[in-house]
Amino acid sequence: MKVKGSLYVNYGMNLAGNNLEVGRSLYINNYNYRSTFNVSGGNVDVAENMVIDANVLFNEGTINVEGDIRVQRESVNSSGEKVYYETYYGNLKMQNESDMLNI
Repeated sequence: MKVKGSLYVNYGMNLAGNNLEVGRSLYINNYNYRSTFNVSGGNVDVAENMVIDANVLFNEGTINVEGDIRVQRESVNSSGEKVYYETYYGNLKMQNESDMLNI
């Protein structure tokens, strides 16, 4: 799957061996406190940044990020002008030798 802009994954996703190409930033959110983004043997290419506040399982998958990775929640102030980051519940789980993260 190819996304030209940014992609917001709010309730989990399983790539099941498929590829995902994101033209801007990838945001993985944890809105139900059980959300998991499972690469599951697939390949994820992110042209800009990846912001994670959910579980990310590699499961023999690869993630390539051209910009930064933040394991935090991204928020905007009440005027909508300033972005700030805060500690949250995100984590990366790499349990197999073939799990790969390239930044």
